[in-house]
Amino acid sequence: MGRWRNGTPLTLSPNQPLQNFSNDFAYQTQDPQGQKCPFSAHIRVTNPRDQPLNSVLAPEGVPSVIRRGIPYGPEMAPGQTTDDGIDRGILGVFLCSNIRRQFYTLTHWVAENSFSPVFKGEKPPQDALFGNRTNSATSHSLLIPQANGDVTLGLPDLVHTKGTAFFLLPSISALQALTR
Repeated sequence: MGRWRNGTPLTLSPNQPLQNFSNDFAYQTQDPQGQKCPFSAHIRVTNPRDQPLNSVLAPEGVPSVIRRGIPYGPEMAPGQTTDDGIDRGILGVFLCSNIRRQFYTLTHWVAENSFSPVFKGEKPPQDALFGNRTNSATSHSLLIPQANGDVTLGLPDLVHTKGTAFFLLPSISALQALTR
């Protein structure tokens, strides 16, 4: 995802999690080659921060979405690599003011990482976590830039969505109108 389990961004500490860290970091200035946090890591796709953007695919800049992942189910045992059949996952909550401009823009970026010139290859890459591996127009690999030669990993489908619900909240102006 681009973070350690406790939330430490790889860009700030690629080798171990920090006890105290800030979310005040930048990719272009702190990791321009993607050697700390790969370009198609989920954190870097859904919030590219200061990375350059393709003005045609991202004319309004980086969408601002308040998001929180809430894990459910027990953690897998250390070293466990096979599915034990126990239901576990993440409930994602996303708040935005314009679902098309914000949320759907990010889902497009997840499906095809072509919104920034940092993404390279014959086919556009996908978000390493949420990408759709059945899409033949995109790469199904994760490029991990290294100083002594890049590493490429094949990616399986990692996330299986069980359902989606959209809830509309009243705007601040609507709430203010109700108090008059």
